[in-house]
Amino acid sequence: MRNRMPLPAHTLRQGERLRRSQDKHEAIMQAIADGEMASRRMRAHMLNAATSLSRFIEAGKLV
Repeated sequence: MRNRMPLPAHTLRQGERLRRSQDKHEAIMQAIADGEMASRRMRAHMLNAATSLSRFIEAGKLV
Protein backbone atom coordinates (compact mmCIF):
# COMPACT_ATOMS: atom_id res chain seq x y z
CA MET A 1 0.00 0.00 0.00
CA ARG A 2 2.90 2.34 0.51
CA ASN A 3 4.12 2.53 -3.07
CA ARG A 4 5.96 5.77 -3.60
CA MET A 5 6.19 7.68 -6.83
CA PRO A 6 9.50 9.20 -7.94
CA LEU A 7 10.03 12.75 -6.73
CA PRO A 8 10.26 15.64 -9.18
CA ALA A 9 13.86 16.78 -9.60
CA HIS A 10 13.21 20.26 -8.16
CA THR A 11 12.01 18.66 -4.92
CA LEU A 12 15.34 16.97 -4.42
CA ARG A 13 17.15 20.31 -4.65
CA GLN A 14 15.20 21.84 -1.79
CA GLY A 15 17.00 20.11 1.08
CA GLU A 16 14.87 20.19 4.21
CA ARG A 17 11.66 20.37 2.16
CA LEU A 18 11.97 16.70 1.27
CA ARG A 19 12.34 15.65 4.92
CA ARG A 20 9.40 17.83 5.98
CA SER A 21 7.28 16.39 3.20
CA GLN A 22 8.10 12.84 4.24
CA ASP A 23 7.22 13.71 7.85
CA LYS A 24 3.86 15.11 6.73
CA HIS A 25 3.10 12.05 4.62
CA GLU A 26 3.94 9.80 7.57
CA ALA A 27 1.60 11.80 9.81
CA ILE A 28 -1.18 11.41 7.23
CA MET A 29 -0.62 7.65 7.06
CA GLN A 30 -0.75 7.40 10.86
CA ALA A 31 -3.98 9.40 10.93
CA ILE A 32 -5.82 7.11 8.50
CA ALA A 33 -7.48 5.35 11.45
CA ASP A 34 -8.98 8.75 12.38
CA GLY A 35 -10.68 9.89 9.17
CA GLU A 36 -11.25 13.47 10.31
CA MET A 37 -7.62 13.93 11.40
CA ALA A 38 -6.36 12.40 8.14
CA SER A 39 -8.61 14.72 6.18
CA ARG A 40 -7.33 17.81 8.00
CA ARG A 41 -3.71 16.77 7.57
CA MET A 42 -4.17 16.00 3.89
CA ARG A 43 -5.88 19.35 3.25
CA ALA A 44 -3.04 21.16 5.02
CA HIS A 45 -0.46 19.18 3.05
CA MET A 46 -2.13 19.92 -0.30
CA LEU A 47 -2.37 23.62 0.54
CA ASN A 48 1.35 23.67 1.33
CA ALA A 49 2.12 21.81 -1.90
CA ALA A 50 0.01 24.24 -3.94
CA THR A 51 1.73 27.21 -2.30
CA SER A 52 5.16 25.74 -3.04
CA LEU A 53 4.24 25.09 -6.66
CA SER A 54 2.86 28.60 -7.04
CA ARG A 55 6.09 30.11 -5.67
CA PHE A 56 8.13 27.87 -7.97
CA ILE A 57 6.13 29.01 -11.01
CA GLU A 58 6.24 32.68 -9.99
CA ALA A 59 10.01 32.44 -9.63
CA GLY A 60 10.11 31.50 -13.32
CA LYS A 61 11.57 28.08 -12.68
CA LEU A 62 8.81 26.25 -14.51
CA VAL A 63 8.48 26.83 -18.22
